[in-house]
Amino acid sequence: PPTTITMHTELEGQKGLVLMQGQIVEGRGISVEEARWLVLCLQRFYGEEEGRATSRKKLLSMFSEGDEAFRVEELVEEAEKLA
Repeated sequence: PPTTITMHTELEGQKGLVLMQGQIVEGRGISVEEARWLVLCLQRFYGEEEGRATSRKKLLSMFSEGDEAFRVEELVEEAEKLA
């Protein structure tokens, strides 16, 4: 793929941090500036306000597992709160 973001979670339990590594193929997909914006959005969505981040992570888990209780409207509502 022309754009990838990898989350390295090895230090999450011990140090409480997750390292991110991004790669883009210039001229394909998104620009470097757009990739930076995307990473900042990811950090804001999953890293802010411990209580909010927990509910957002639950939404991601529900989506990933195919949970029938997942509602895309709820995800959109959470994303709009960041604006």
